[in-house]
Amino acid sequence: MEPMVASLLGFVVLGEYLHADKAVAAILAIALVATVAAAVALARSAADSEEVVATTT
Repeated sequence: MEPMVASLLGFVVLGEYLHADKAVAAILAIALVATVAAAVALARSAADSEEVVATTT
């Protein structure tokens, strides 16, 4: 989660941005979608494992 927050802060607060052509921008967009999907999947699996521990104790 920290890299995503750091990237967002760099973009919003510091005004950083990337100069990329269309092909690189498409790859970056796919990578961003994959990163967000992975973060959501990890958060859900952590929540599910906490529920299992809470119900078994």
